[in-house]
Amino acid sequence: MIPLILGIVGALIVVSNWDEITDWIREVLHKGRRILAKVINKAGKIFIRFLAKSENQTTQTREISEEEVPDYILNKVKNNRETVDITNELENELY
Repeated sequence: MIPLILGIVGALIVVSNWDEITDWIREVLHKGRRILAKVINKAGKIFIRFLAKSENQTTQTREISEEEVPDYILNKVKNNRETVDITNELENELY
């Protein structure tokens, strides 16, 4: 009997506040859409900058003797049997 009474009271509370509940849900969804649109817009701008930067980069190569290679890079290459990317290390040295 008590669960039935609690159910009826709960239903009456929901029905009496239905307009406020639906307004609150609409407001939350509206804010969520605005936030999502801002995130997508920002991510798109970052991605476009990344693509623009990638397209403008040039690759330069030259052969150097083993003596000219810094020890930490030489060790990295010797410990690996596959191709080794040392781009970050060289960028750190250049900048």
